[in-house]
Amino acid sequence: MDGDGIAELTSNLNEDDASLRKILRSETRDAHDRLDTAVTSLDLADPDSYRDFLTFQYAARLPVEQWLASQAEAPTLPPTTPLIAQDLAALGAPLPLTRMFGRSLDNGAIGVAWALAGSHLGNRAILHGLKNDSAFAGPTAFLADERMRDAWRDLLPHLEAPPHEAYAERAVYAASKVFVHFNEALDLLRDSGKSLAA
Repeated sequence: MDGDGIAELTSNLNEDDASLRKILRSETRDAHDRLDTAVTSLDLADPDSYRDFLTFQYAARLPVEQWLASQAEAPTLPPTTPLIAQDLAALGAPLPLTRMFGRSLDNGAIGVAWALAGSHLGNRAILHGLKNDSAFAGPTAFLADERMRDAWRDLLPHLEAPPHEAYAERAVYAASKVFVHFNEALDLLRDSGKSLAA
């Protein structure tokens, strides 16, 4: 998105609504919805699908978490990939290869942090559904992790403030890259012939 697009968006929102959080949510909706639809359509009570879900999460998250940790003024988020690795080990599954993330990003770390921390809400919903499914018996260290909830609360003051145009533009671009990266990781897993169901 270019600066004119951000300016147009913020000018069309009420002053109280022109927060960075609302801009991020609006401008990344399509990619976010695509990812949500793909993940929520999975039968995670199935052991193979759950293993592949964790494999996808590890492959997608590790390079994003590494990029965020390398940014000098980035928000601090708890790493989740060690927990995913723990769950995969409990299932006897190997760690997947990962792809580079962030090569073209010029900061925008708040957008990356928003995308990662916000995904915790989806994880909690997934965990709730699995706990109510008697067929599920998998490890849940990743899904049950509560640390991201505190990190999300710490992020909120930065997300609720009306942003400067250039800051918002970088954040939207970075958040969009996260969703593209996650969608590509899921597509690669499917294309590899794994059992993960669409």
